[in-house]
Amino acid sequence: MKYKLKILSPLHIGCGEEYNGLSYLMDKRKKPPQISILDEDMIFNNLNDFQIKKFVTWIENEKFPNLFYFFKNLLKDNNFSLQNQLRQKAIYTIPNYAGNEKLKNINSFIKQINRPYIPGTEIKGAVRTAILYCLLLDNQDLFAWLKYKLEEFKRDYARDIATVANNKKPNLRIKNNLAKSMASIESEFQNKVLCSKPGDAKYDLMKFFQVGDSELLEAGKSLAISYVTPFNSSGFFKIFYEYLKPETEIRLSTLSLEKGKSLKDKIDHLDFNKGQKKIVSGMDTILKYCYRFSKDLLEEERTFFSTHGKQQIADQLIKIADLNAPETPVLRIGKDEGYNSLTIGLAVKKLDKNIYENILIHATKNKSYDSGHGGPMPKTRKIVHWNNEETTAGWVQLIPEKYSDGQVIKKTKPATPADLSMLAGKFNVRSKKK
Repeated sequence: MKYKLKILSPLHIGCGEEYNGLSYLMDKRKKPPQISILDEDMIFNNLNDFQIKKFVTWIENEKFPNLFYFFKNLLKDNNFSLQNQLRQKAIYTIPNYAGNEKLKNINSFIKQINRPYIPGTEIKGAVRTAILYCLLLDNQDLFAWLKYKLEEFKRDYARDIATVANNKKPNLRIKNNLAKSMASIESEFQNKVLCSKPGDAKYDLMKFFQVGDSELLEAGKSLAISYVTPFNSSGFFKIFYEYLKPETEIRLSTLSLEKGKSLKDKIDHLDFNKGQKKIVSGMDTILKYCYRFSKDLLEEERTFFSTHGKQQIADQLIKIADLNAPETPVLRIGKDEGYNSLTIGLAVKKLDKNIYENILIHATKNKSYDSGHGGPMPKTRKIVHWNNEETTAGWVQLIPEKYSDGQVIKKTKPATPADLSMLAGKFNVRSKKK
C-alpha cells in the first residue's frame, strides 16, 4: 500500500546550508512579502561593469549585506526594474511569514535539484522511537532492566549530576559527558529491544521496515519562510527557516514491511523472540504504535503550553490530537521536534517520575531543573512564529493512499441508538409490523 504525509504544522528538515543576504531578494510590495532565491551568477549577469564594481566594493565593506538595500540605496533602482529582472530569473519565489522581523541567514530546506522532499530516514526514525516507547510501557521486565541501568548511572555519576542539576550555568563539559554516557545506555536499550544479536546491524528488526524518500515538490508552491524562538526566551534569539507549509501533501515512494514466507524464514533464522516478531507482524501494528506514542506526546505538549500560558498553541495541539488515529497516525519529525519526540524520556516519566526528574533530565546538554526548581525540565520547546501566530513545528499525518480523496482522516465516534433513531426520522423510515 502507498502512503502520503499531510503537513499539519510548519516543517523544516535541514541540509546544512544557509541563504545569506546575497542569496535572496525581498519584494515588500506583495502581501505577504515575497522572497526570491537567486544564483550568484545571475546577479553579475544582470549588472553592467560600473554596477558590478559598485557591487563588489559594497560586498567587501558590508558586514550584513542586503540586496534590497543595495539596489534601492546604491543603484537607485527606485522603479524596481533591475530587481524585477532578477525576480523573473529567480530559482524560486516563496512567501515570507516572518512579519516585520529583519531577515538574517535563512536555513535551507533539504532539496534535490532545488525541489524539497522528506527523507525516508526522518519517518523511519519517528517510527523507531514510537516502537521503543510502546514496548517499554508494555514490558515490565524491560523497564526493570532500564531502571537498574539508570540507577547504576546515578551511582556512577552522582557527583556530576549534583554539580549540574538545577544550575543556571552548568559546566558544559560535565553536561556533555553525562549526555554521552546516557546515549550509550539508550543505544544498549534499543539493541536489546530491536536486535536478536545486539551490536550486529543485520539482526535489527527495523531493517525489515522500509521507508523511501518522498516525491519532489515544487519549492515555489510548498515552501515559506518564518522564524523560531526558544520557549521563554527574551525574544532576541531568532532563527529563520524555510518550512514546508501546513496543508501540503507529499507522497512517499516506499513505506512497507517485507512480506511472505521469505520474511518469516529470515526472522526465524535470525532468532527473534516472540515480542520482536510482533513488531513486524503487520503495518497495522506499527501504525498503532505510532498512534499511541503521538497520543501521549500531544497530551504532554498540550499540557505544557496550556500550563505556561500559551493557550493558542495548546488549542492547535488539541486539533492535531483529534486527527490522530490508529489507521492514520500523527508523527512528529524534522527540526525542533524536542527532547520527548526523540528519546524514551516520556515513557520513563510515565513509569517513574522520580527517575525522570532526578536522573534522566540532568543527562542532557541543556540546563535542567526538577520540580522543586521550576521543572521538570529541560524545556527544549521552540515556538514558530507563523504569519503573526505562534505554533509548534513538525507535526504530520501518515495517510494510506486508500483514502484517495486526500483529506485528513478524523477520528469518529461509533453511532449510538439515538443517532440511528434521529437518522431514521430524517429519512421517514418506519418499521413494518409483521
